[in-house]
Amino acid sequence: MLQQAALFLATIVLTPQDKEKKVAWVESLPEAQQTAISKKRGIILYVQPRGEINPPAAFQDRRVIDASEQIAVFVKIRFDEEDPVLAELKIKGAPLVVAFDYHLNPFGSWTGAPGGSQIADAASKIPDWAAANRQLLRQSLNSAINLRDGNDTGGAVRAIQNVLNSGLKGFDEIRQAQQMLQSLADSVFKKIDAMAAEGKTKEATAQYRQAARTFAGTAHAADADVRLAKLHLAAGETQEAIQLALKARRTHAKSAPEAVAKVDEFLAKLTAQGIAEIRSILEEGLKGEPANSRDRLRALAKAYEGTDVSTHAADVLRDLEP
Repeated sequence: MLQQAALFLATIVLTPQDKEKKVAWVESLPEAQQTAISKKRGIILYVQPRGEINPPAAFQDRRVIDASEQIAVFVKIRFDEEDPVLAELKIKGAPLVVAFDYHLNPFGSWTGAPGGSQIADAASKIPDWAAANRQLLRQSLNSAINLRDGNDTGGAVRAIQNVLNSGLKGFDEIRQAQQMLQSLADSVFKKIDAMAAEGKTKEATAQYRQAARTFAGTAHAADADVRLAKLHLAAGETQEAIQLALKARRTHAKSAPEAVAKVDEFLAKLTAQGIAEIRSILEEGLKGEPANSRDRLRALAKAYEGTDVSTHAADVLRDLEP
């Protein structure tokens, strides 16, 4: 690859035919990516300012033209704040040149008008840069496999996180790491859930806590916390379940924001359960037992402290006071 790059980067005497050649532009990023994937090439994106008719002179450089034909896919997009493609790439202005691998991992970017040699040089280096990234991902994935096979689940999870937190996307190693993480979590939770089902509450509690530490930084840590909260709830320890869920929400909001949805789902179901209990208490109160209803509402407000149920129970209680 480097030898090929050197050939077209060399200074060449232009013929009249050469002078008429132009960059082989592609007009959309999805098309550019499809072509880049099929040909295993990098992508050079030029974000064109509004009103500009022709790209900068750098794109008339023979080395850039050759690069567009031989080693990279060149795509030109006119800047528009509302363009969803540019918004996804977090591109907020023009002119801008960005070099990507074919997974759209950015290799480098230049505002203004970079020189032709700079663009051609970047295009020539993208394949080797992408290969180096893949090698690093593969090393971490292999390490995770070895640790998993050695029954070091915590070590395997940390190695997997090196892959998933690399900031890269599209590589098959990332998909494999996600699958391995899910498989490890499934295996761990299957064993602990079995303990809980057998009534081994103390052992299951300890193991769920350990799982939350083992999978720290992933959505599975929140899953462990939610399962433990459900264990508390099943034992009638509503307040313990709520406080654990609220703590989990704070803990995972930054490290694994996607995990917060699991905590919120648990809290939403718990809240619905509490509201249903309030309705039940009110119905009994209407049948002639207001004192008992007030006592139950006080207990409910305390048990559900930290949720809307507690606030609602307190409001209803005030309305029932003689």
